[in-house]
Amino acid sequence: MGLIEFLVNVFAQFPGKALLESMARSKTLTIMVVVGVILFLGGFAALIHAIDTANQSVVSP
Repeated sequence: MGLIEFLVNVFAQFPGKALLESMARSKTLTIMVVVGVILFLGGFAALIHAIDTANQSVVSP
């Protein structure tokens, strides 16, 4: 759970230790957090890809 705690602390949304304690008690919360992280990272990757694609079309003749 080190990665999830790190991400939560970086974004300062919730105290990481309290979230991890709650996740240990609740499977639903754990699933929601994991899915949220996956969706966030997927959206971020799509944004980076879109920016990279736009830059390539401008630079190429």
